[in-house]
Amino acid sequence: MIAIAISLPDSLKTFVDAEVATKGYGNVSEYFRTLLRDAQGLRHRPGPQEGNGGQRGALRTKGRTGRERVEGIRCGVFRRRA
Repeated sequence: MIAIAISLPDSLKTFVDAEVATKGYGNVSEYFRTLLRDAQGLRHRPGPQEGNGGQRGALRTKGRTGRERVEGIRCGVFRRRA
């Protein structure tokens, strides 16, 4: 795994810290990895013109904690491989 450094204004750093503290993320890296995986999943799902109204492959993560999101993604990947 590689490390990436980003710069954030104080207001965003405060927001990220609050998300980590209240949503069950283990640390800031876990929070950003979850955001990136969510974005990657959304980018690769079929659009409305490809059938199923664009819902197939959509991530169902709203209201879940960071750990629940990561575990849900992990389980989905294992189910697809089986």
